[in-house]
Amino acid sequence: MNNCPCCGNLLLKHWKQRKTYWYCATCRQEMPNLDLVSLVSTCQQESLKILNKLSNSTQKLSSVPDYSLSND
Repeated sequence: MNNCPCCGNLLLKHWKQRKTYWYCATCRQEMPNLDLVSLVSTCQQESLKILNKLSNSTQKLSSVPDYSLSND
């Protein structure tokens, strides 16, 4: 269920020009789908965590000394 972030009443799903949107009959305004917004935000945060972990592990690997045998 989607509720209006302003008044808390139930949002109505509407279609206009092949796009869907949420409408609050009490506020008489289009409203964002906050469930979708929070899901996208959560996915972005998780992606950043993964990228940070990969970045940190790459930095650690690049800082390991080279002990390869050389033909000097």
